[in-house]
Formats: sequence, C-alpha cells, structure tokens
Amino acid sequence: MVRCRQKPCSFRFVGLIGLTVAMAACYSWRPNPEPSPPPSRPLSDSIAPPPPPAGSFLGQLSPEQTNQLTSLGIEVVVPGVVSPDFKAVDLRVDHRDQALGYMVVYRHRQGQCFAVEFANGDPTPLPPTQSALAIQPPLFGGQGYFLHYGKFKETKMQTRFPGSNLYSDWLSGPSGAYRLVGAAYIKELFPALDSCQDVDPRQAVKLVESFTLVTTAPMGDDLKSTP
Repeated sequence: MVRCRQKPCSFRFVGLIGLTVAMAACYSWRPNPEPSPPPSRPLSDSIAPPPPPAGSFLGQLSPEQTNQLTSLGIEVVVPGVVSPDFKAVDLRVDHRDQALGYMVVYRHRQGQCFAVEFANGDPTPLPPTQSALAIQPPLFGGQGYFLHYGKFKETKMQTRFPGSNLYSDWLSGPSGAYRLVGAAYIKELFPALDSCQDVDPRQAVKLVESFTLVTTAPMGDDLKSTP
C-alpha cells in the first residue's frame, strides 16, 4: 500500500545506520551556513534521459504524490526509468525552518528497496566504501560521480558500522542535492521495511543515470541562479 503523507512530516532523516549521530550534523537536513555556489543553469537546461513508456507514471509516482512533491517549489528529481515491479511505498517531506528535503522510498515485490533523497544546502558526503562504480547521469553533467557499495573502506568505520552500504554521491543542482540510498539507510528510518534488501549495484547505477525532473521548468525566482 502506498503511503503518501499529504502534510509535511515532523521528522529529521538520520544517517546511514545511525551515522548521523556519530558524525554530528553531516546528514542533518539543516542547510550548511555557507553552501557552495549552485550550478549556473537549472537542471531543466540539461540533457534528460528518455521519458517513461506511454501510459506509465514518471518514477512510478501517483498523481497525488507528484503534486505533493511539485508543491515544494523546487526542482524535483526522481528516476525516470523504474520497473513496474517497484512501488513508491513511502513519500516523506521535511519542511521546517530553513530545512527542506524529501525522500521517496521504492520497494520491489520481491523485497529489494532503494530511495531517492533530496536536501537543500550543501550535504557532507559519506566515507568511501570498498567498492564503487562510476555513474554518468545526463541531468547532472554526466561525469564525476560514483555509486558506493559494500563495507566502509576505513577500518574504524567498519568496526562501528560493519554492515554493507549502498549510496550514490550527492548530485548538485540549483535547488540542492540529490542521491540514491540503499537498504541500510532505509531500514534505519523505516522500521516497517526492516526486511528490505539492496538492489544490485549495476541496477542502482541505471536508476541514478535515469534521474529526471518531475517539473518541466524551474518554479519561482529562487531557482534562478546568477550567471
């Protein structure tokens, strides 16, 4: 059953396997006091992946979920190519003070899951993992990004967080940053999904490379950056 929260949820996303607490405010949804300059062009000017098949919903989102996201007044990004076997089972929004973010959680009928996360400001990246794959998302310039998976590379991090991980780099746009996250992150935030499993890393790469704007153009002057 799809659970679409029609009002902003009063929650704050925690980090991967409790990493937020361990690494202070790295994954808080409060914007960085000195965020890096946004890209000079809106994402709508980028080369986008092909649209989903005729008759399907973009990102497997219902019209109600799409309306909730687009009402945020930001450039909303979701995977443009999602198998019909995946359903958007949870949509949450953080909209308090200066913090703004959303997370769309997808679950496969066989138990795999992933989520797309957005945060404004300038989020701090997670530590490196033992394995990584290059990703080339056309919407974000097509280069310089990686999907990280497996255990953390640093021995200290392995000791504290021994499980496997799956997450992409933060992809920067004028509204904020976007990324894909896997099962460990989701299970920490959503106890009802504690049995979900990671998608295959190669599938995760394809999902990130299909990232697509839900809106066809930026909404409002706050999305227009100075040349």
